[in-house]
Amino acid sequence: MEALVDRVNALTDAIGIVHDNQIDQNRSVAGLRQELRDMREELDAVRKELARYGKADKPSRSPKQRC
Repeated sequence: MEALVDRVNALTDAIGIVHDNQIDQNRSVAGLRQELRDMREELDAVRKELARYGKADKPSRSPKQRC
């Protein structure tokens, strides 16, 4: 019986570790998405600045088509 209790505790701990790792991965993905949004905003600002000088960067295709 004690062996079963130990096994349950070990499995519960393992499940907690997997859950914590999943939370960390989700935070990493969210951080990368935010970083990508920030870079897109910066790119838009640079393009607007270039447009003021008549040197607008006009991509031949959208970013999604490049992938």
